[in-house]
Amino acid sequence: MDKSKNKNLKNALLDRCESMDIPLVGVASVDQWKTPPFLPWVPKEFQPQSIYPEAKSVIVIGLPISLPILETSPSIYYHELYTTVNTLLDQYTYRLANFLNDKGKASIFVPRDGYGSIQVLVENPIAFFPTGMPLCSLVSERLV
Repeated sequence: MDKSKNKNLKNALLDRCESMDIPLVGVASVDQWKTPPFLPWVPKEFQPQSIYPEAKSVIVIGLPISLPILETSPSIYYHELYTTVNTLLDQYTYRLANFLNDKGKASIFVPRDGYGSIQVLVENPIAFFPTGMPLCSLVSERLV
């Protein structure tokens, strides 16, 4: 795939994210996982190409968490917001992977974290990276 087609696909993806009200989107090459920017780093078995060997790009999305609710943690308000946002993230990454598959670009979605309590992160911070790519889709095309 040449650079102009890569750019067109990336722009189509970004447009799709905008139409889905996804405010935070990042696209990176799987090569970014080869040189750890900090330690501890994501274990090899959780890196993109270990999960999906054909992966060339990683798409990561994020949704805002409102500060007034964040400041109530731990609370039922925070718990419900956490649940809602993570459900949306799963749905959005699923839909983005399908969007790319519909364009003939093999993609998979990687579901959100699997822990149910912030205490897991306090005790084991690397648990934040259960897949090495929180909230993302893996694509068999190089987008960057």
